[in-house]
Amino acid sequence: MIIFYDKAPIINNELLNREKLTPNGSAALKKFMLALIESNSQKTLGIEGSPPELSIFRSVLEKHSLYELQKTNKYKLVEPKLSKSKKYV
Repeated sequence: MIIFYDKAPIINNELLNREKLTPNGSAALKKFMLALIESNSQKTLGIEGSPPELSIFRSVLEKHSLYELQKTNKYKLVEPKLSKSKKYV
């Protein structure tokens, strides 16, 4: 197996890990990206309940600690933290 993106985070999300997105996966990704743009200072990007876009948030941003609460009580996207092995924690 050839590794092209060895420093990229591993994203375990059945909506996204496909060669072609399903209509539901595409809609969830669109809503996630829209929330990322419009509500990026709110907890969980303002996504409430248990919609598919929340699972994308959790598997991409939350799992890799890319979205944190700041001292201003607003959330913010942050740079990834690398472990000694150069893999995302």
